[in-house]
Amino acid sequence: MLNAVIGTKINQSQIFDQKGNLVPVTNIKTGPLRVVCVKNVQKDGYSAIQLGLGERRAKTISQAERGHLKKPGLEKNPPRFLREIRLSDLSNLGDLKPGTEVKIGEIFTVGDLVAVTGTSKGKGFQGGVKRHNFKGGPRTHGQSDRERAPGSIGQTTTPGRVYKGKRMAGRMGNTRVRIENLEVVAVDDEHNILTIKGLVPGARNGLLIINKTSTKETKSKLETVVYNTEGKTVSKILLPKEIFAAKSSPQILAQAVRVYLANQRSGTVSTKSRGQVTGSTRKIYRQKGTGRARHGDIKAPIFVGGGVAHGPHPRDYSLEFPKKMKKLALFAALTDKFAEQKLFIMRGLDKLAIKSKKLNQVLADVKLKEKGQKPNKILLVTGNYNKNLYLSGRNIENLTVREAQLLNPYDILSHSSLLMMEEAVEALRHSATVKTPDIIKTVKSRKKPSVKRPGKSPVKKI
Repeated sequence: MLNAVIGTKINQSQIFDQKGNLVPVTNIKTGPLRVVCVKNVQKDGYSAIQLGLGERRAKTISQAERGHLKKPGLEKNPPRFLREIRLSDLSNLGDLKPGTEVKIGEIFTVGDLVAVTGTSKGKGFQGGVKRHNFKGGPRTHGQSDRERAPGSIGQTTTPGRVYKGKRMAGRMGNTRVRIENLEVVAVDDEHNILTIKGLVPGARNGLLIINKTSTKETKSKLETVVYNTEGKTVSKILLPKEIFAAKSSPQILAQAVRVYLANQRSGTVSTKSRGQVTGSTRKIYRQKGTGRARHGDIKAPIFVGGGVAHGPHPRDYSLEFPKKMKKLALFAALTDKFAEQKLFIMRGLDKLAIKSKKLNQVLADVKLKEKGQKPNKILLVTGNYNKNLYLSGRNIENLTVREAQLLNPYDILSHSSLLMMEEAVEALRHSATVKTPDIIKTVKSRKKPSVKRPGKSPVKKI
């Protein structure tokens, strides 16, 4: 079946979804859409279908175009746009022959994910401030007429040239842009209007290519079973697609692991300066008349036990990582673990007694551990801090208990199986809706933050 169509951008608007949220949408005109010709491998060397969108006056086309449109019977009402859609196989086209009209209701349904490709608006020749968000120079110190100048663009004799790709002034916009993971909100098959959640590139009446990337069938792929403490299936749960169907990114995962390991590292070499050494500040002997050098207290670096001048101090190995990249790395790790079928959802673990033996039995019932054998590394994720599970799991070898808020990509990748409570899934779902969630924390202990309390008023003694 055809999985892509062409259309023109009508306008951008807003609608209310089922939850009452105001959602930005784009209306796209996808008709009248007709098949102009079908190309096959035997005759043309590749498989494709050519679509025609819209209408224009017949006298505006050339004789060659008129002959091309004669077979489908469109020479009197020639289409405004002609575009080819590449296909891997022509066997699933069905009744789509030259001259037939394509109905978008047969291709798209509400909830499908699409990728929209278009040409962005042309901005003309722009400077570095608008084109690349340069800050610009200061307004003072003789720079009154060079506030938006780009500044230096290269070095001196070495290398003696400007590197390729240097961000400078130039033509902005009017480029091919592809926006992915846009959801279909409404399909009006009668008026040939497709409503898509989000914004798409291009100006009004600009040509767009809409490719269907996934359908409602992906929701069934995100359904997984829920186990009880006896290892039996009790229900099913639909995992959030933004967390367990995210785009895999090995580069971001590698960077997240490197940052996490660096933040766990601490320097070991440390010395005390003269002001940090504990001791008396009394002058050790009088200033003159002793035949020795003049000194102050005994904490001077020249004495044994004194401070060290310019000594080594612990190095800070910590690295910064943007919150959005943290979220992408975490969701990519969870997606990979779910795709490997190493994710198990549990119910009722919070009511388990504080017994390592019972938790061991639960792992054996879910077939995460064979009786009498050491289990693979298992990560147990809870919704909130659960003291019972923590005390029960700390004595089990190769088992780590983590809260959903403290979950990080390194823990997920370093464990072979992921055992997650239903409350943890809801906690992750909530964190995904927050704009800048702080869901990756490099903490070393569960210490309560110190709270500054106002001092007590002094009591007057009578």
